[in-house]
Amino acid sequence: MLPSTPRVRVLETPEDRNRLPDLLPDPSLEERQRILPTLQAAADRRPGVSPAPWLQVFDRLGGSSMEAGRGAPLALRLWVEALAWAPSAARRGRLVDVELEVRDLVKALWPDGWNRGKQLPRLRDACAAINGLGWFADSEGRTEWAPVLFRRRPGVAATLNDPVLLQVQLPPVKGVGAGARFNRETLRRLGLRSAPPYRLYLGLVAEWDRLGRRGVPPTWPGFGKAERRRLIFGDDPSNRSTLRTRQADADQAFEALEALGAIALKRDPEDPRIFVPERRDLD
Repeated sequence: MLPSTPRVRVLETPEDRNRLPDLLPDPSLEERQRILPTLQAAADRRPGVSPAPWLQVFDRLGGSSMEAGRGAPLALRLWVEALAWAPSAARRGRLVDVELEVRDLVKALWPDGWNRGKQLPRLRDACAAINGLGWFADSEGRTEWAPVLFRRRPGVAATLNDPVLLQVQLPPVKGVGAGARFNRETLRRLGLRSAPPYRLYLGLVAEWDRLGRRGVPPTWPGFGKAERRRLIFGDDPSNRSTLRTRQADADQAFEALEALGAIALKRDPEDPRIFVPERRDLD
């Protein structure tokens, strides 16, 4: 028998519900605005535009956040959801058990309903992919641990009511803050749509958090053509055809977020080539 693990209650206090995982019945819009763990110390954030830290960490652990196909990669979406499901104790280095049901995973990945015969195997593959990711290590290299791990996951005959046990343990980071606020429903819709808008939304969430734009700022950050590409895809490729494709995809991703109501897309009055996305997802 496996030894029992330290347990932490997922719901800590009623006052924290707008910053805790979405485990409440009939969540309101306010309760869907959650907190993502920030995996990089504020003092260590480098200037310049790059993909969201959650995407970068996923890739560094051996995942692939830019797989081809409809929608964002399933394992990536489930990994980001796992980070958001964990309470604040996980961001203080504690091992946290998050007790879920299969229906919670289905709701996260297929909010409009699922085809069990077709999508249960995909769900099982996504859980297995997460369990196969690399581990974090302490600064001295003495210990390593899995930041996200499914200790109990859906089986071949799983039903929506079957239990799932997720464990999350993130390294305590000085200056980490409470995390970056985002709208869970918006992120899930974008995950179904395609990878570029999903990546863009996470990138904007990280930028808004980095700049302290949790309220209504006097000015919103603007993004030129190169910055729009790099926020979604990272460093530019040498192939010009690929570069043009990425530019078109990036511009379409900004337009998709505007159509969804997550941003109001403005242009810089002095340089209309610069997009200025004003935040609307938390309204």
